[in-house]
Amino acid sequence: MSFDHLTIKKAIIEVLKEKEEIPLIELSELLKKDKSNVYKIVKELEFQGLVMTTKRKKPKSRYYQLWIKKGLGENVSPTILDARLKVVEDNVDILKAKVKRIEDE
Repeated sequence: MSFDHLTIKKAIIEVLKEKEEIPLIELSELLKKDKSNVYKIVKELEFQGLVMTTKRKKPKSRYYQLWIKKGLGENVSPTILDARLKVVEDNVDILKAKVKRIEDE
């Protein structure tokens, strides 16, 4: 991780403290950085639960735009991961039950 990388992370969080949400294009222009680099950092911050991203349709256009807004905090990610894991485990149990039922028939 370079110094520039950490600086961009801090800058993104500072921008989101002032604005509730901002489009990715506007954010990259504000930071004077390449959009793809800013996107990678935003995705990293999203995984940590510090920001959230949503896609919205651009006004008078058929294209979508990525918007970034404040996350719910670092403690969110493990909870979401636990919930997803629980769903997967439940699905596995259901599939096992179906297989057992088919084998029994």
